[in-house]
Amino acid sequence: MEARVREALGATGLKARVLRGLPAFVVGGEAARAKLVVLGQTGDDPLERLARGGLARYLLHRGEVPVLLVPPERPLTAVRRIGVGLDESDASLAAFRLALSWKEALGAEVLGLHLVSGEGGCCYPTYLDPKGLSLAEVLEKAEAFLRARYTPLDRLLVTKGEDEADLVELARREKLDLLVLGSKAKRTWRRRLGGTVEAALQRTDLPLLVVPEATVW
Repeated sequence: MEARVREALGATGLKARVLRGLPAFVVGGEAARAKLVVLGQTGDDPLERLARGGLARYLLHRGEVPVLLVPPERPLTAVRRIGVGLDESDASLAAFRLALSWKEALGAEVLGLHLVSGEGGCCYPTYLDPKGLSLAEVLEKAEAFLRARYTPLDRLLVTKGEDEADLVELARREKLDLLVLGSKAKRTWRRRLGGTVEAALQRTDLPLLVVPEATVW
């Protein structure tokens, strides 16, 4: 088996190890000792792409290490534009810090993405009191809040959005090479990964880097 794996890797120069055991548990154990787990997405059905035998979701829910998901139609050959979803959460801050370290290593641009919704929507700005404010005023105050919290940023896009999937559409329009999102992971059971991460897992065709809240990079 090891010989077959080495043959598949060809001239990449990557080291190969073949481990015995249940795939999720074995990879999960190895992932806890790593800084990053890279998984290729396979299959055309959304559930198949998401599950990949359950391995990706298992690692995402463990929330111990950043997971990079690479779709076959968008190989990560170059990273020039990195988009990171921003809000007031610690998970978002962890994602931003990781995006900055990739920026420095790859010489890429980091673009902050933030949605603002009305009350009851996906992205109601709880860090503001938007009552009595016009949409333009809310967007202006949201941008000021985020620029103070996240620095340095190459660019910041703050726009209206009523659904988490609107962030995925924004990332597509901006022609990003990589989308980085923070994950609540172990902190909550109700929406364990966060609504935006769930929407991106289902809908994006971009390489997606999911960063657990507790990640230290």
